[in-house]
Amino acid sequence: MSDTIRDIRAAYPAYDDMSDEELTLAWGEKYPVYLGQDAEFKEDFESYSADNNSDDTTYGMIRNAWLRGQNQATTADVLVGETGGGKWGEEDRIAEMAHANKRSQMLKGSPAYQEFAAAPEEDKIGRFFRDPFEITSQVIIESLSAQISYGRARVPLSVGIGAGTGSVIPGAGTVAGMGAGFVAGNIVTTLGLSYGSKFNEMLQGEGVDITNPEAIKTAMADPEFVSRARNKSLKYGIPIAVVDAITMKLGGLVTGSGRKLLTESVGGAAGEAAGQLASEGEITSPSEVLIEGVAEFGPGAVQQAGMSGD
Repeated sequence: MSDTIRDIRAAYPAYDDMSDEELTLAWGEKYPVYLGQDAEFKEDFESYSADNNSDDTTYGMIRNAWLRGQNQATTADVLVGETGGGKWGEEDRIAEMAHANKRSQMLKGSPAYQEFAAAPEEDKIGRFFRDPFEITSQVIIESLSAQISYGRARVPLSVGIGAGTGSVIPGAGTVAGMGAGFVAGNIVTTLGLSYGSKFNEMLQGEGVDITNPEAIKTAMADPEFVSRARNKSLKYGIPIAVVDAITMKLGGLVTGSGRKLLTESVGGAAGEAAGQLASEGEITSPSEVLIEGVAEFGPGAVQQAGMSGD
């Protein structure tokens, strides 16, 4: 919930019957000045205002994919902190997760992307290759947005800690420490996003409406489910993070931007396959293996730029 909506609800109890979405749209349309005063309120307004994502213009596809990535990062932030801590307080965190999931459902992408997302697993790869460039562009942007949004505090913090630790040997030690911190920050980011994605998927698998805060709270009050979800999410996320670290290092050893990105892409697919094998005992979604290989071109480019100092 944005600060603007929180303040409105505190000041005007008459709006209690309106949902956050309805109130955000109504207030943003009538008083647009608030859009420039509260970044989260503006983000919610833009997401809610998106026209159910039949928008297949280039701008619309890019905007929606970027916002979906931000929502994925929000969900991961909540779920990684579900035992305490995290970005939000106890009262707000589940509501934030529900809102993020709802915004993502509203931001469905281009018609080709929607058809790909809705296709049964056995048809997904074939559907992907009917419009590979259109679908790929949205997958890359969404993945890059999630990585940046979730890692924007974690990666710089890790780099700073690494630099401080390495400074016991001034110069070379500082640089080496920064490099190690950069890798560590990206590992934490990849693990958090993977963990959050699997946990969210398991909620859906239990029939939980992930856009309903009360439904999520009920599920999270079940210690047996939470324990199972944590364990499986970690089994899924850890191999992905480990492979990501390996390919970051390998990518730094090869020459040429094309080879570096190919290394990252192969690592993305291999990490997804390893995550599925560790958490499910088999490859349950070959299409996700393909998509993670494609998606890695976005974050992989950023990681390799960081590794090379460009």
